[in-house]
Amino acid sequence: MNGFDRITFDPNVMGGQACIRTTGIPVSAILNLLANCKNKDEILAEYPDLEMVDIQQALGWAARATIDKHQIEMRLSADYLFHYTKRLDVIKNILRIGFRYYLIQEKIPYKETYQENFAICFCDLRIEDTVVHRKRYGNNSIVLSKEWGIKNCIQPVNYIHENSSVVSTKYIAMRSRFREIHQNHPHKDDVLQAMMDYLIFSRLLDKEKLNHEMIKIDIDENPNLPNEFAIHEQEFLEFMGDLERINRKVLCCEYIFSMFKRINDLHLELEKRDAFARIYFDNYSHKILYDEREWRAIKFTDDAFNVEENAARQITLYEYFNTKADENKDIAPTTRNEHLPDSENLIFSDDDIVAILVQDEKSVDEIKEFLSKPENQKLLNYEAVKDKIRSMDSFSEG
Repeated sequence: MNGFDRITFDPNVMGGQACIRTTGIPVSAILNLLANCKNKDEILAEYPDLEMVDIQQALGWAARATIDKHQIEMRLSADYLFHYTKRLDVIKNILRIGFRYYLIQEKIPYKETYQENFAICFCDLRIEDTVVHRKRYGNNSIVLSKEWGIKNCIQPVNYIHENSSVVSTKYIAMRSRFREIHQNHPHKDDVLQAMMDYLIFSRLLDKEKLNHEMIKIDIDENPNLPNEFAIHEQEFLEFMGDLERINRKVLCCEYIFSMFKRINDLHLELEKRDAFARIYFDNYSHKILYDEREWRAIKFTDDAFNVEENAARQITLYEYFNTKADENKDIAPTTRNEHLPDSENLIFSDDDIVAILVQDEKSVDEIKEFLSKPENQKLLNYEAVKDKIRSMDSFSEG
């Protein structure tokens, strides 16, 4: 601790407990003497290697440690990020190649709607509060520093319910319309067409011709809508022709493109924000998911454009499915056996690892044997992390 330069910790001295300098005298021994009514002069006489400042720091350190322990006990979250799993082979694979981004499908509280993301899940529940959590997700965990998580853009999810702003009908409709434009014109060469579509969508909204979150629903309700769209498109092209005749088309397009770029940037940022949305309450398991204190790493599709062609399919980050759920569709959030290629894995180093926790001592030995093999040390050095491999029950943040 800061301000206690005479308090040292050495795993080879007194089992690593707090001692005074290099004397090997435990702080606890001084505290016990004080508790048994020994005064400072008597303690100095009994331990000639001690100085008065040593006793003062021992008392100060004990007071500070008590306060810190109380603060830890009062906190709602851990200082670390935990990734739990039921399978020891999953722990081995993560230690060897890093975390894979798996395709996760989840229901959101808007009609029969699901979202899909390539994600990695963590939580920051205190280990003392994870008994129920571990029953569901497993009794093995890799524990990493929050500094590592923040550096890698891992963040807490945004828990939402049916009245949250990100699932309002107006918001869903706005996002869906822009997504349709983005999907119909994914290439840079299509920017002008995308701008025109966006302007026409805006005009149709002003005329109250679009009333649903998906254009195909509006067309089902108003079969004449494609004709109205075509009329607006022709009107826009004629307008561009008029501007071209007076040498103002390029300037007008520059202004429109600048505005469209800002709108596009905003929508893409909203896509990223919405990717972290998760339902507050799961009707399938009757569980308040908010209690899980989840953090996520998400690989956005813009980052995944260059992955191998045979990788898991590319999807819209916050993909909405308007197909009505069948009897088997209303299930708890599931992870499919689809993942991005290992070149996209989230990796870590020796210093990022806080602990590797497994269910029992037998598993501790198994993980140590696994990591001791050179072929399994692509990310970690065995000698640097071997003392961090522990049984789950032996770990605490105190």
